[in-house]
Amino acid sequence: MNDEMKEILNDFLAESSEMLEALDQHFVKLETEPSNTELLNEIFRCMHSMKGSAGFLGFTHLVEVAHQAESLLNKLRQGEMKVTPFIIDIILEAVDAVKMLQSDIRETGGDSHVETQGIVNKLALTMDSADDLMLSVSPPKKAGMDT
Repeated sequence: MNDEMKEILNDFLAESSEMLEALDQHFVKLETEPSNTELLNEIFRCMHSMKGSAGFLGFTHLVEVAHQAESLLNKLRQGEMKVTPFIIDIILEAVDAVKMLQSDIRETGGDSHVETQGIVNKLALTMDSADDLMLSVSPPKKAGMDT
């Protein structure tokens, strides 16, 4: 790895560390303010930025985790899903996976030594379950009206 790439990698690690610290603080606040859309937007932006930088550097496992978390966060931002302690826990698991991937990158220069398929599947399943639930709920009807 040449000096320029080392510098880019170090910048990525520093920036992603700052974003991960910010995410930890944001999630503490989100637990008490689950309807705070600006906070959800900020969490989304952090995940989106990490995904973009990781993609530029070719860290496919980190991109995959961040992408799934970002998709779930987008559903929360759009009001398609509700922020619940269960959802927060799943996203925090994704953040923990990103932290492990970041550590792997720092130690080995790559992100292929951390198993990520479990959290990726869990995030996808959570979104799919929410979609299925939304489809299975009938719209409310006025009492006494036949349709």
